Amino acid sequence: MVDGKPTTDGIETAWASGLGKVIDRLGPVGGRIVVLGDMAYPTEPGIDCLTEHKSDIQACGTTRDEAVLTSFNELERQTAEAHGAEYIDPIPWFCTATECPPVIGGLTVHRVGLHIGENYAVWLSVALGSALGVP
Repeated sequence: MVDGKPTTDGIETAWASGLGKVIDRLGPVGGRIVVLGDMAYPTEPGIDCLTEHKSDIQACGTTRDEAVLTSFNELERQTAEAHGAEYIDPIPWFCTATECPPVIGGLTVHRVGLHIGENYAVWLSVALGSALGVP
């Protein structure tokens, strides 16, 4: 609180501290601990944008710089690794080096707002399984 109002000051430090504590508590009883990093966030609302821009789906894309919370993801990675957990970065599943397209492999990435499209989620389950080493 600052002047009686909520603030985001210190939120990343608090998040890292809390994440580290959770990993430490799970470690003795959980075996393998994996932290799945944060996803990319589109600036346009999924299906609504694609419907509005049928002939130009790129209008619904978001630059990687806008969509990815790079410093937050790096903080999570560092925290996970410092506490003995694995870290999986999902950003390559959402973005190229420069943009986060609204459609990948013919699948709508985000359906409504920040919700991942159902078919894309199924595809992500395969990608996650592969990242985890699950055949």
